[in-house]
Parts: sequence; C-alpha cells; structure tokens
Amino acid sequence: MSLVPFSDEQAGALKELIKLVGGGGSYAARVLGELPEDLVGWLIGDRVRAARYENAARLSARVKEKLKARGIDEPDHVPPSIAAPLLDAAADESRDELVDLWSRLLVNAMDPARSGRIRLRYIDVVKRMDPLDAMILQEVTFVAGLNPPTHRGYFATALGISESEVEVSFNNLAELSLLNTKQNLNYSGTPIGSPGTGVFANVHLTSIGRQFLEAVQP
Repeated sequence: MSLVPFSDEQAGALKELIKLVGGGGSYAARVLGELPEDLVGWLIGDRVRAARYENAARLSARVKEKLKARGIDEPDHVPPSIAAPLLDAAADESRDELVDLWSRLLVNAMDPARSGRIRLRYIDVVKRMDPLDAMILQEVTFVAGLNPPTHRGYFATALGISESEVEVSFNNLAELSLLNTKQNLNYSGTPIGSPGTGVFANVHLTSIGRQFLEAVQP
C-alpha cells in the first residue's frame, strides 16, 4: 500500500466543508466515501479517494473565503438534491478555473439571498465545461455591454489563444445552451464554412447563459 500525505490544514478544511453544507454531513460523507475518524497525517492506500479529499479541501477553503467576503455568518443548508451531485462532481476537479466555478455555485447555494437561483442543470453544465470554456464565457460576459467585435479573432487576441481553440469552446458552450452563435456571411448572404463548423461572427448569451452566470457570479 502507498502512503498519501494529508495535512492538518486540508483535514480542517474538509471537516469545515461538511459543517458548512449542513445535513449532518451524511451526504457529504456518502459522496466522498466514509470519512475516517482522523484525517490528519496519512491516508493509507487509496490515491483516488485521497485526491478527492484534497480537491474537496481546496473547494472548502474557497467557499469559506467567499462566504467571509460576503459577510455571511449563517449560510443556508444546501438541499441534498443539489449538494450531493455538486460535491460529487467538484471532488473530481483540480483545475483552477473550474474549482472556482464550483466554489461560486456552492457559495450561491448557501447564500440566503441567492440560493433560489441554483438549478440542478447548472451542475451538469459545469461538469461538461473545460477551463478554456470558463475563460471564454467570462470574456463574453465582460464584453456583453461594450459591443466590441465578438468574432473568434477578438477572443483569440484577448486570451492569447488560437482561433481554433476559441471555435471549439464556442461550439461546446453552444451545445450547453449558454451561447447563441451566428455564422459569418459573405456578401450574398451565404454562410462561410459548412453548417455546424463553428465559424462564428458574433456570440450572445442565451437566457440560460445569463441565468447560469448569475448563479456563478462572484
């Protein structure tokens, strides 16, 4: 068996997550596996479970920080129908951009002023996103009221990535119903490129996209 280190700080953060979510920690324990009596020191053997503990500890630290920044001392308990699938998905994620999205979604589920905006569908949306999709969506939000060019070249320049990478994210975000897209047209009004290739002239948030962004706002 291998030995996997788990620090006092991580253990404390994980226990804090269980307290914050509420419900006695029963579904948090169910999602993460039966929690050992003592998380401090070394976890023996299961590296996959240890990675999930570590990811959940990172999530907890961010959630606690965001709740403190909002001045929320008594967060709402999250319904099991939301908490269980959210924690299950978030515990598998270590990429920073998506950890941040999970933490925002969980914080807003705990915020008495925003908890009603959290839909089960949003959990599946974040599960199907890649970090670049999150960056693109954030940039769409930033430029939404400024009306600059929103073709793929604009995003490629703004984010320092290739146009093909932008195109892939546009397609994925459109499949998730977060964006409406329009293809480039030539002077005769014929689309440039084959249908569905993602050669987009403009992108716009859908109503679902706008609601999703409200659910994950900082």
